[in-house]
Amino acid sequence: MKFFATGLTIAVLLFVIGALSPFRDFFASIAAVIGIVCLLISALASGALVSGDRNRANFATEDKKSRNERTGMMSRLFLLGLPNFVAFIALLWIA
Repeated sequence: MKFFATGLTIAVLLFVIGALSPFRDFFASIAAVIGIVCLLISALASGALVSGDRNRANFATEDKKSRNERTGMMSRLFLLGLPNFVAFIALLWIA
């Protein structure tokens, strides 16, 4: 929940500053970069961007501790990136 709150705080700040600023595109770009980078790394860590055979092989050779660390990192980055991506879309929508 800490990471979601952090992401939400960043997203709200970027949205409010961007909505009140004449440089709305700049703040939308910052929110987009944060959101897309976090979501992309989260997708890579989850194994969503590899084939089923490769994912199965990775699962078979990975120990439980590493899998839990990878899954935790994936969840934290997703929760950090999602509010920023939503703020990016909202800033584009009001522009």
